[in-house]
Amino acid sequence: MRSPKALLLVGISILVPGVFTPAVALAQEAAPQTEEGSSNALMGDIVVTAQKRSENVQNVPVAISAFSSDSLAARGISNPEQLQQSVPGLVYSGSVTGSGLVTLRGVGGSALRGSTPGRNPAVPVHANGVYLQSPSVMLQDFLDIERVEVLRGPQGTLYGRNAVGGSINVISKRPTNDFSGEVGVEIGNYDKRRVFGVLSGPISDRLRGRIAFAMEDRDGYVKDVNDPGNNKLLNSNYSNLRATLEYDLADDVLVSLVGYYYKNDGANFVNRPRSFPAANLGGFGLFDGVPAGYRVATFDDVRKVQQDTRGDGFDETKGVTGTIEWKMGGVTLRSITGYFDLDTGVTYDEDGTDLASLKSYAFFESKYKTTSQEFQLSSDNSSALKWLLGAYYYHEKSSYEGGVFVDGGPNPFEVDLTTPGVVRADSYAAFGQLDWEVANGLTLTGGLRYTLDKMAVDRSVGFSVVNSPAFDFSFSHVMDNDKWSRVTWKLGANYKLGADAMAYASYSRGYKSGGFNLQDSAPAFKPEILDAYEVGVKSKLFDRRLQLNASGYYYDYTDKQESVADAQGFSAFQNAGAATLYGIELEAIAEPVDGLTFDGSVSWLHSRYDSFQTADPENLGAGVVDLKGNRLTEAPEWQLHGGVQYMISLGSAGTLTPRIDHSWTSNKYARPFNLATDLIPSYHRTNASLTWESADGDWTGQLYVENLENNDVLGSFSDTSPFLNYQHLEVFLPPRTYGIKLSHRF
Repeated sequence: MRSPKALLLVGISILVPGVFTPAVALAQEAAPQTEEGSSNALMGDIVVTAQKRSENVQNVPVAISAFSSDSLAARGISNPEQLQQSVPGLVYSGSVTGSGLVTLRGVGGSALRGSTPGRNPAVPVHANGVYLQSPSVMLQDFLDIERVEVLRGPQGTLYGRNAVGGSINVISKRPTNDFSGEVGVEIGNYDKRRVFGVLSGPISDRLRGRIAFAMEDRDGYVKDVNDPGNNKLLNSNYSNLRATLEYDLADDVLVSLVGYYYKNDGANFVNRPRSFPAANLGGFGLFDGVPAGYRVATFDDVRKVQQDTRGDGFDETKGVTGTIEWKMGGVTLRSITGYFDLDTGVTYDEDGTDLASLKSYAFFESKYKTTSQEFQLSSDNSSALKWLLGAYYYHEKSSYEGGVFVDGGPNPFEVDLTTPGVVRADSYAAFGQLDWEVANGLTLTGGLRYTLDKMAVDRSVGFSVVNSPAFDFSFSHVMDNDKWSRVTWKLGANYKLGADAMAYASYSRGYKSGGFNLQDSAPAFKPEILDAYEVGVKSKLFDRRLQLNASGYYYDYTDKQESVADAQGFSAFQNAGAATLYGIELEAIAEPVDGLTFDGSVSWLHSRYDSFQTADPENLGAGVVDLKGNRLTEAPEWQLHGGVQYMISLGSAGTLTPRIDHSWTSNKYARPFNLATDLIPSYHRTNASLTWESADGDWTGQLYVENLENNDVLGSFSDTSPFLNYQHLEVFLPPRTYGIKLSHRF
């Protein structure tokens, strides 16, 4: 019997000719259009830098979902939580601490949540080519961006820094040669008020500048019945500023500098218990003393809480990226430098009740300072042999602090889960990729990367209860370090099936470095390794009226980093032995008649642990359990999206475009044990908008509504310690929101 991998590859090889050959013949007969050939924001070609050179996205032999600023605006997408509704295989889950968890094709999902030092993302975010360890500065608000590129699959050659599952690249707009700008305002329910502005143009003959800002203030999505005037529960109160300078140092040397500042005083998390967890620790668990029959408002309505401690949050990022590009004939030398300084934290009611005997709160704070430097030397795109060589360095100094404080009862006490831990990390890499057109239409690709990662930690770990001698355990001071090195690669081939169609196949290896848990004294956990086999097609058919892309993949996943429990039931980490994932993705955009556009995507994913034995922290009495055959976390089997819009001409009054989007995501698991209590139910969401644009394109207005159904959608959850009875800290997607936007370009 053939393996699932063999069956998948055979199935795709049968699928591609049967579906695409007749359509390719039609495409070959049609005259190709230029990149500016379509005024439709969804159908127009997009130039990306996914392979660190400028290429039409349809000519890149990688599974990419690329969105220009216009196509994002048409879909109403301004952050990754909305982006996941349009990208096959993408799951974005909120987090208690820091940035959310990004998963692509089932890779990246685990209880390693948030931007906690000592751990690394499996799907990193890059800002203008610079790796971000914690990406809130770019993900909270897609402000004045040129495009977003979502690369699916391991990027072990060109994006080797932890890109085991893929990469999200956010590219901001460049300064213009002519003076221009834009101002806009948005108002919506929950008293939302947002203003933004852009100013761009020449400063001198060789110097150009661009500055963009946005400010938003919005009441929280959740109300405290004990504190009706508190509007800070899941609120928004941020400022975002980006300034860009471009200088022509010489006719063939361009220097670019981008400065970033982002500050959000909104609370990104609120504890919304929907039931009280079972008793633990023989009566010592926080919820063991809940009176019989006691209920809180959240049990009946997740948009209400009944607590006695005010939540709060903060997130501040400062940074700069710089690029020097020197074109030397047919060769280009680039230097890409980045520095970011981040401080993010949250405080919330730990028990989620107003019981005086349980009064408690928790806080977490993470700080990062990162520096990176990359050099690239590349050929141009004109020859049959294209190549790129590079070197990379990354340095991080970060810290983490967290604790739980209990003030209730006759003997108030304090529970410290951890005191400040410090992480120092360095990463070095050398890489190269070669694309050789060996015959007319046939190109072979080979890439190689060597990566060396080092990490040192200085941590004070343990568990102590102040004012309770029976549970007074001293903290221990632990210093440790480790290093890991790996060679990763990519081998591929692509073949032009016609003027606007290509097929590709690849075998690549991805790698994510190991790390440390700052809340225990355990040794480092190992790196993750992923071997990926992929085939796909990209096409524009029927006189470019239809864009149809398909891909199939098979993953061998080893040493997946997982959150588990130590002997006392507290958070620890280990590497799962192995997992297998495979799936198929389809993306389509069609314009059957002028002005009418359909777009959609389908993703099917099979994910299973092949080898993973661990103890369930919520049932330590069961001992070590075998999770072979269980589904991976944050890996829904199906994701479907469909959208339709129609542009109506109003003559001299401009155009009016109604649009509707609907998406459905099947259920998934937040924990690898796949219990009924681990299940995140399936959900569907509908968004609608009505956009008006003036005839000269200077004015734009939009009415919109998101989550038309007003569903309470559970995005994910993380569990806690035995002291907290393994309470589930749940994160929900936003409720129904609606509003109006108005902007003016000049």
